[in-house]
Order: sequence, then C-alpha cells, then structure tokens
Amino acid sequence: MSPRFYRYITATFPGLYWRLKNLYRSLGGSSPAKAHTCLPEGQSVEDFFDGLNSKQIRYAFLRWHESLPDNETGRELPLLVDDEHAEHVRGMLVKSSKGRPCRVYSVSGLPGSTFKKLPLYPPGLARMILDEAKLMDQRYRIPSERHSFLTLAYHCVYHLGYRSGIPSRSDVAQLQANNRDVQPDEQQGISANSEKTDSRPLPYLTRLKEMAGGLRIDCEWTLEGLDAYLQRSGWQPAKDKLSRYVRHNAWIHDHFFRSDKPLPESEKKMACFIFRDRVADAGLTETFEQIIRKEGFDILASSPLTGERKERVRQNVRGGNWGRGDWPSSGGDPSHAVFVRDPDPATVPSWLTVKYPLLDNYRIYLIKNKLRKHFNSLLEEEQQHCSSVHVSDNAREAWEYIAHAAPDRIEQVKNKLRETAEM
Repeated sequence: MSPRFYRYITATFPGLYWRLKNLYRSLGGSSPAKAHTCLPEGQSVEDFFDGLNSKQIRYAFLRWHESLPDNETGRELPLLVDDEHAEHVRGMLVKSSKGRPCRVYSVSGLPGSTFKKLPLYPPGLARMILDEAKLMDQRYRIPSERHSFLTLAYHCVYHLGYRSGIPSRSDVAQLQANNRDVQPDEQQGISANSEKTDSRPLPYLTRLKEMAGGLRIDCEWTLEGLDAYLQRSGWQPAKDKLSRYVRHNAWIHDHFFRSDKPLPESEKKMACFIFRDRVADAGLTETFEQIIRKEGFDILASSPLTGERKERVRQNVRGGNWGRGDWPSSGGDPSHAVFVRDPDPATVPSWLTVKYPLLDNYRIYLIKNKLRKHFNSLLEEEQQHCSSVHVSDNAREAWEYIAHAAPDRIEQVKNKLRETAEM
C-alpha cells in the first residue's frame, strides 16, 4: 500500500480501517516476510565497511562490534549515519527477505532511516556519537567506549524495555519476595510483564556490566536504574518522544505514564497546536486560528516561536523529528504555538486508541486533520503536500509543550482556564 493511498483510506474511512485491521490481528493474521535492507549477495562485512571508509562516509556501527567481522551470522548491522550520507549508504544496500540485514539510522530521522518514524537518538546526541567515533581494527568506525555503553543502555531501556531481559524493579521485588536467596542478576531473563515472550536470558545486561567495569560506572542494574543513569548523563529522551514509544514499549507506559498524578480539573481540557514554517510562510497563521475558533475551541494564548524557544520546541516536541515523515514534503520546523481550551472534548473511539494510546480528545484528532487538509488543498501539486500542523495528544503533553514554547504564559493560561471553569 502506497503512503498516499494509506493516508486516503485512513483519513476517509478511519473507523472502518482500524476495526478491520484490529480484527485481522485478533484472528492471528500476519504479513508475509518483509524485505529488509541487506548487504548485496556475496559481499562480506569487511568489504562493506571498506566501501564506507573509501567514500569517507560519516558513520558509527552501534552494537556488538566486538564480534566483527561476524560473517557467518544473520545479526543485523545497525549504522548511525550523518544526514548527508544516509541516502548514499542506503543505495549501497539491497531490499531482500534474505541476506545480512543492515539498518541505517540518520541523525535527524530522514525518511527510510528512522526508528518507529523518529530519530534513533536525539539529534544532538547522535552528532556527538559521530563526532567522537573511533576506528577499530583500522576498518570499523564505532562509538567511543562511553558512548558504546550509553547507546546500548538507551536501546535496552527506551527501545526494548521488558524485551531486553533486564529486570524492572517490580520484577526484582517479586523475586525477592518469593526467594530471599535469589539474586536479581541471576534472574535477568525473567519478567512478569506479558510483553516478554522469551524466557531465555538475553546478553544485554551481561554486556552492559562488562562495559561498565572498564568505565567505572556504578548504577542499579534494572531498567529503572539504567534510566536514572541515562537521565543523569543527559541521555533521557523528552517525554514527548517517550510517548511515541508507548505502543511498542510497555515499560515506558508503566514507568512514565501510569503513575502520573491527575491534573487539576480546570487544566484537563487544554491542547496545543504547533504550526510549522510553511504555514507561517504562506501567511496562514490567522486563518488557522479562525478555523480553530469556528470548531468551538477557546484560544488561550498564541505565541510565535523564534530563537531559543523555537530550538527548544524543535528538540523536545514531536520526538525531535520535523522531517516529512510519510508525506511527500516537510512542513518545516515549528513556527507558532497556539494553546486552546476545548469546552466539549469527545471520547476517543477504541479503533483510534490502537494508534494513539495517549490521545484523550477525539476532536483534537479531527481538527488536526482538517487543518492539514485545508493547507494541502491550497497547493497546486500533490508532491508539495505535507504535515503542516502538529498537535498534542493530551492535556498533560500540552502543558509540557507550553513549558518549552512559552513558559512566560503558563500562569496566564492557568488563570484563563480557572476563569472559564468557574463560569
């Protein structure tokens, strides 16, 4: 299914599409084996990396580099690549359901080189990894020792969660309650969460401990302990990005979102619209605000994004990825933030919660699509269509957005919400 046809079907018949998809999944339906990007048949790992180096590609091979060349296994080769070289590296690979898989991740999350449609790491950290990468065995560019530890810990905690085989604190507490003599490290392959499907110990925790010894890193060997260490090191993703991983990582939901304290009643109806550069360049900011008002939303604050505020939003909102995604072109960087109150929020249909598990207002989803459709209807060529507007999934996320976009307006917005709630 082409991205264009997919967008048409999901936008025109969203309820029907997701109900049929969920029914298919529940009946055990599965897709045929997907083609992966692989090394060309007959090409060795050594030859591939020699080709990268001869073309002066700026890259870093991320994991399990101690096992290279490792020509006999089918283990994936994960590469972090500078944006300007990402397409070239992808061109060196072939699409196949067989062969040695090689996954390319670009710094900013360019199309075809993302993780769950987001940059693999925050772009600033990805650039640091490439800047400090070193050559191993005169052939393989790998992260520095410290970055090797941090990237693997990041992968285990935020990409894999329970599937990494690393215990969570809840697992440790349960094990200790059942058997006071059992050490948590001996149970690294056991998880109480249903997301764990393989009870065999996985090598991630063992490898992390090996690397930590040489770096003199001391932390608690649980998912929560590694998360705390990543936070202290400046490697914990923004909560907006973490929310995009909830569908794929149950630990993130359990750790970051399940225990959130309820917002005050007056603050629960807030939402944030972020218009992108192409909206401002077309002079449509006021038009978009008028459409929002006509849909029954109360605008609480409207703030252009410039300088430091624009950069904060660019780094911390939308997972740090302001590329084109599945659209033919990009809507540009964040340009304008509008904070609104919805006096009449609508319940999110069950078919939509599969795709947006943290969405708390169906009307937000509908107006977002209406604004995007309006903008694209003004363009002469479909190749220029883009995602022109980003919207918060829920009220809590909207409050996080305002802290980045307009921290000086927080009290003003809270006062307006209290006033309207008392009316």
